[in-house]
Amino acid sequence: MSHTELLERDLTAWFEDAAVPRTPDYTSDILRQTARMRQRPRWSFAQRWLPARVVTLGRRILAPVPWRTVGLLAILALLLAATLAVYVGSQRRLPAPFGLAANGLVAYSKGGDIFTVDPDTGERRAIVTGPETDDGPQWSLDGTRLVFLRATNGGVLPVVAYADGSHQLVSKTAPIYQADPESLVWSQDGRSIALAAFLNGSPTMYIIDAIDGDVRALDFDHVALEPYWRPPDGRELLALGRTGSARGLFLVSVDDGTARELALEGDRSELRPSGWTPDGRQIAFMQGGQTHIVDLATGAETVIEVAYAELSNDGSRLVGINGDETRTWLCVASIDGGPCVRISEIYAGPWDEGYRWSPDDEWIITTRSDDAVFLLDPDGGSQPQPSWPADGAESWQRKAP
Repeated sequence: MSHTELLERDLTAWFEDAAVPRTPDYTSDILRQTARMRQRPRWSFAQRWLPARVVTLGRRILAPVPWRTVGLLAILALLLAATLAVYVGSQRRLPAPFGLAANGLVAYSKGGDIFTVDPDTGERRAIVTGPETDDGPQWSLDGTRLVFLRATNGGVLPVVAYADGSHQLVSKTAPIYQADPESLVWSQDGRSIALAAFLNGSPTMYIIDAIDGDVRALDFDHVALEPYWRPPDGRELLALGRTGSARGLFLVSVDDGTARELALEGDRSELRPSGWTPDGRQIAFMQGGQTHIVDLATGAETVIEVAYAELSNDGSRLVGINGDETRTWLCVASIDGGPCVRISEIYAGPWDEGYRWSPDDEWIITTRSDDAVFLLDPDGGSQPQPSWPADGAESWQRKAP
């Protein structure tokens, strides 16, 4: 017999043996235990009372709840919520780009570098240093960035940086000549910055892209004074321009540079813009040594006896200069009219025109012609002068209340 025949015989015998029914060894034990248990009553079976298809449907609908899966999903949801809460809590709240805000750091330039000072603690910090000469820092309206001017080749280049001086973006342009640092003004959306300077010997308005550093000159016959972005969207600028040989106030489109002149009467020799109310409805401007508040929708006008005024952040008051040929002082008045109340000492000389309101409108920073810096109470109260503005106070950071 060959090996193949022997394997076939063994396999056949094994299959026959495996196919024979067998009773498990533990069958007797199972029968002894189940014999003592009562059978379930017939009435307790659902099939006795309901059709089989209804019972089967109920089993499919009322499937067992996967509690382990539910618990895992609940834990994941809690972890996601906690992570989101930590992320939201870590994000800095930003102030609105116009109206009142809380007071933050004050920025200034000294010795060609940019510094900040904390008015609460007096702590100073150099945030932009190096061999370059930098000047005129101005905070963005959300308080997250700064713009300043960097001297180069007889002109300047605008530079945008984070609040700590990092991530400096130098503008992509040829040097700008005769730029006015005080005319660096941020738009409400933080994308653009206006700058008054000169191009080919003529006053020009530049628009700086704060995102990519591009610079373009508006096709507008501008007079080199500070422009004012119109709230709330900042698509127009209130600026001083020319119509032939006469000055005029214009609303200038930032998109295409088109300008429309506002109808004014009277002497225009001392004409200059002073700002907007937060709703973008009323403008303030100086004419003939007085400040005019004009509602652009109705034409209603209020005249206040004060010169070189600046509107408060909430748009309800203005600060400006009063005096005579030998003495001057600062005063505050309501835009609704009435007297301008003196808030400063009487000075035998001109006060600097660079005064500005603190973001919360509780203080006014100003510099006299002798370079003395003052922090004034717009309500006329007096206080000991703090030391923190001594080195300069060119721009006050806005923070969320």
